[in-house]
Amino acid sequence: MIKIFMLPECSGVVNVVKTHFDGKELQFVVAPEHADIAVSSNIHSLVKFAKEKCFSGHLLLWTNEPRWNSNTEKFVINGGYKIFIMNGFSGDIFVDPFHYLWVGKYKQIDLLTEQEYDERYSDIYKELVCLASEHGDGKPFIINGVDCDLYTLRREIALYANRINQCHIYGAGWPDGVISDESECGRLKHNSWGSWEDKKLLLLQSGRFNLAFENTVYKNYITEKFWHPIMAKVLPVIYEGDSGISTVFPKGTFVNYCDFESPEALMVFLSEMTKSEYVERVNKTIEIYNSLMTDSTILKNSRLKMASNFVEKAKVIQND
Repeated sequence: MIKIFMLPECSGVVNVVKTHFDGKELQFVVAPEHADIAVSSNIHSLVKFAKEKCFSGHLLLWTNEPRWNSNTEKFVINGGYKIFIMNGFSGDIFVDPFHYLWVGKYKQIDLLTEQEYDERYSDIYKELVCLASEHGDGKPFIINGVDCDLYTLRREIALYANRINQCHIYGAGWPDGVISDESECGRLKHNSWGSWEDKKLLLLQSGRFNLAFENTVYKNYITEKFWHPIMAKVLPVIYEGDSGISTVFPKGTFVNYCDFESPEALMVFLSEMTKSEYVERVNKTIEIYNSLMTDSTILKNSRLKMASNFVEKAKVIQND
């Protein structure tokens, strides 16, 4: 049995592995001196740990945040230590688009009625809501020869829509005079994920569409940015690329920016969408979301596959 020690910086998602395999093929230990493999989501913490503890076992970096580590090799040498890699680009973490879909309190969403639509949008409203911190330095983020960065394009769309008075922007780091509400600049202003999620859903309802771009476009990388507008009964505008979300949500549900040549073309399309088409699209997304919440085997199998990949990686490392 392979013994695993998880550093405090390790992503909580790895607990899924513990749920399925602790005491079977793996044993999770609390004392590092008993471990065969130490795991962290921060490579610097991993190297520091190995040095301070004189750890003689193997080291594994496990992170589901693409910007935290972009190595595409099976391992790297850092600080004189061989560190094995499981990240957003290794193909064994994001096994499908459901990695960030969790069964919380929003288990079933009522369909959007025309009356509810009229109550939301009877007064003057803005078409688009962008709820994101302003990130990026304008430089490409190249993975396997492809620029996977979406920071720059998201910024361009949000600022254009804001200039024509059609976008609420919430988040830190934006230029002066852009943010709609300075008091709602990020998750850290809330005591818990749950309170932030509730507030975010309310903010998303201040427009008909949510600019729900991920920070990075890559296969199966779909975060809560896509799921939250559906929970709020708002249409997500995403950059699909090869993310794979259309294998679950067909054309005619979300709005795919890849279908447009410019922010101007996108905003014309959004402004011309009729109430009936909008309600139909929103309800299609809700129906699919509700079906995913109803069929527990879908998410269970997704987690089990990810956990199985962790176990297989641990076996490979142990035999190295």
